[in-house]
Amino acid sequence: MSELTERTKRFWARAAEPDWRSTHVRTNWMAHREVQRHVNRRCSGDPDRTWLDYFCEVYIPARRLRHVVNLGCGDGALEAELIGRDFADSYVGYDLSPDCVARATAALAGHRARVRFECTDLNHVALPCEAFDVAFFSHAAHHVERLEHLCEEVRAALRPDGFLLVQEFVGPNRMQWTDTQLAVVNRLLEQLPESLRLDLTRLPERIPKGPATRASVADWLRNDPSECVRSADILSVLAQSFEILERRDFGGTILQKLLENIVGNFREDDEAHSAIVRLLIAFETLLIEHGVLASDFTFVIARPRMR
Repeated sequence: MSELTERTKRFWARAAEPDWRSTHVRTNWMAHREVQRHVNRRCSGDPDRTWLDYFCEVYIPARRLRHVVNLGCGDGALEAELIGRDFADSYVGYDLSPDCVARATAALAGHRARVRFECTDLNHVALPCEAFDVAFFSHAAHHVERLEHLCEEVRAALRPDGFLLVQEFVGPNRMQWTDTQLAVVNRLLEQLPESLRLDLTRLPERIPKGPATRASVADWLRNDPSECVRSADILSVLAQSFEILERRDFGGTILQKLLENIVGNFREDDEAHSAIVRLLIAFETLLIEHGVLASDFTFVIARPRMR
């Protein structure tokens, strides 16, 4: 196994920390209800309907699915939701992190007859031919360097009438944020009251979040070599192996950098806090619609190209 993969595995082991889930809920930019409603609206047209709701209602309303694969399953959250929906007969999830695979297996131990998880490097994954009805890339493909290999494996692994569903970061490689993006994020951050800027990763200390910066490519290679390794290439590589049926961008260009590590300060039961979040969403949407910034996140529904 390559040095790059070993370093990546060590980095991803952070997700095995005992308090990861609670920290993730307080700090992830999409954790707030208003952001979730925005993402839903962009992906499905309805703030109360998720991207998965939309896919099920529009593309497979009367179809019984047999086998599903998730490339980058993490701790099995998507599989748990799919099982709860009785989405398919069986599920398999692949992930590079042994700790994530162990957690997912333990969390869904009661469904072992229907779901299994395997520790696999997606850069070198080998999938059975025409075995799956639906495949998922859920915020994992931006960690994959050999995108062409992964996409071709998934294309061949899908049945001819199968679907690929993608929810991904497709922003700049190695998170090389633009000057405009950083300027907007930091100007908005300066305007927030200090109580909403507290960095929740540094509690119990009450330290405001510092300005957003752009780490060098060398820093990313040293600290997290897989992060956004080819994120900007994902859509073009997808198009080589799949027919894109729908692409629905949902922003995150400003919101991700602005709200990460502070989103938990915005109380969902406080209308003033929710109104601020809605204003931030509206501002980002306006900048994207007028071409000032591109969308860093997208939802894609695709079908395999015939060879």
